[in-house]
Amino acid sequence: QTLYPAELRARITRVGEPKNQVILAQLRQPRQTCYKVTRPRIIGRMKHTLHQEQLSCGVRVLLVDVPYASTFSFSTVVRAGFKYTDPKAFELPHLLEHLAFDGTKQHPTPAEFAFVLEGEGTDSNASTSADLIRYYYNGGRTDLENIMDLACGQLVDSVFDESAIKSEKGVVDSELSRLLENDSHMCSMVGVQYLEPLFGLSYP
Repeated sequence: QTLYPAELRARITRVGEPKNQVILAQLRQPRQTCYKVTRPRIIGRMKHTLHQEQLSCGVRVLLVDVPYASTFSFSTVVRAGFKYTDPKAFELPHLLEHLAFDGTKQHPTPAEFAFVLEGEGTDSNASTSADLIRYYYNGGRTDLENIMDLACGQLVDSVFDESAIKSEKGVVDSELSRLLENDSHMCSMVGVQYLEPLFGLSYP
């Protein structure tokens, strides 16, 4: 599916000023008809409002509006985890997670991409599970729109350079080796294999 950053920004703007939003964009196929909801909640002294949207391309967007927030949290989540991969290419989702930070068409080198991202003072990271690949960003509210463009570019305009692929394969292989030596991780994987048929669980 194709992302439309301008449309995403327009939807956010209609709900409220984007600089005052804490945004979590979940890119996953909706399991039910998506609807917009506005529901104030009180947590302690902090009042926040939830808004749910679905873009024309099928992307599901969840916004949590926290009045007077000075920071944002923005995530893109893709349902493309390990369980959707051929066992012969089990670490492919993990490799794609890494390559998304190695450049886009707009910022074609890892150094340029990192310079723009870190120049905004934004903290970022990513993770891969059995179900999902998640990219997340935290920063000052004035940087939200720029980070949205970077995040969307990661998903639709990544540059898969051969040298980057070779380098990231080594990194992924090293991380996998550490996990295989981690008893706690291996126990959780075994637990999931037993629990998934009973409860529909699939997270490592």
